[in-house]
Amino acid sequence: MGGYVAFELLRQHPERLLSLALSELVRSMAGSIALDGLIAQQEAMPARPDSPADLARVSCPSLVMVGRQNQVTPIADHLAMVEHIRRQRADCRFEIIEDCGHLSTVEQPAATSQLLRNWLKP
Repeated sequence: MGGYVAFELLRQHPERLLSLALSELVRSMAGSIALDGLIAQQEAMPARPDSPADLARVSCPSLVMVGRQNQVTPIADHLAMVEHIRRQRADCRFEIIEDCGHLSTVEQPAATSQLLRNWLKP
């Protein structure tokens, strides 16, 4: 759901974004959701707005990361995100994390952190 929150912020308050990193959800957050919360999330997903047009409005530095084995949101979907962002910002970075599925911060925390540190360096 973290990506959905980021897109809603982009839709409602793009001026508040200093930078944008599209990564994965943290397992501890998912594990803390009660059954009612999980059901509400699943019901909200089909009703969420599609975001390609919003991605084309990103005007801050951006990093899109994806796990090579991500089957929930595969590499092709992430490349489409990058393509939309690059319509506004040619410097959007794209990174693939090896030996990683959908939860990069859990499955490959060191690699994910290193990519973020490198990207955030001035």
